[in-house]
Amino acid sequence: MLTFIGNGFAWIGRLLASPLNWFLSLPFWDWQVPILVIIFVICFSGRLLIHTVRAIMRTRTAIADAKFDREWTAIGAMNDEQFENKIASLRNDAENKIADAEELEEIAGRQRLWLLPGASRKLLKEADKCRGDNYKILSEIDRRLALRAEYKKREAELGSGVNRALELIRQLNGANPHAQNAHSQLNRFGGFDWSRMVPADLPQHTRMVMAKTLRMMAGTTNLNEARNACGRVSQMLQNHRMSWEDLAA
Repeated sequence: MLTFIGNGFAWIGRLLASPLNWFLSLPFWDWQVPILVIIFVICFSGRLLIHTVRAIMRTRTAIADAKFDREWTAIGAMNDEQFENKIASLRNDAENKIADAEELEEIAGRQRLWLLPGASRKLLKEADKCRGDNYKILSEIDRRLALRAEYKKREAELGSGVNRALELIRQLNGANPHAQNAHSQLNRFGGFDWSRMVPADLPQHTRMVMAKTLRMMAGTTNLNEARNACGRVSQMLQNHRMSWEDLAA
């Protein structure tokens, strides 16, 4: 029995010897490097998959944050009249969808099958689609109303004047969408006297520079520039052993 098994292995060895010798005789770059690459990929495929999935998730999150950031800023930039006009336009679209659905259903009810076979079914299907679009528009209206209400609530919580400016400055160095929203609101501080934020006991030149930097922070449309200006004011305060709260003095 053992002899039979040994002969079997010997036969397999002779069968594989010729292609194996040919394979080993190939130049280094023709087979060894590709094999090493394949081994590397197999060994690290799990880790590569994890990093790929993480990158995809982070990208999707960043895209979603950017989308919400743009919408949040756009909602805040609208005055009451503009927002009401937008909602009225959406309501009009919703009403038009319902009117289209009812008209299609009425036509389908009068349709004779012998005249256009299958037309009634197609008309009813299109009517259902119109009703579905109406539901989506109404849901979008509710979502925007809720977003507007949340924006108004946060704006009211911030208060006005110096305290509001301080709160926006704190949010400026935070994460989006709050940083972008704070930056957008600072841009609308057009009539605010930023010299009110400068402590009175600072040297005159420092007070002038700080007020100018605060005005630049609120006036620039670039978030990074606003953050840099905010950082320069923070450094001025640290140099004089003060904090942001002292700006209200």
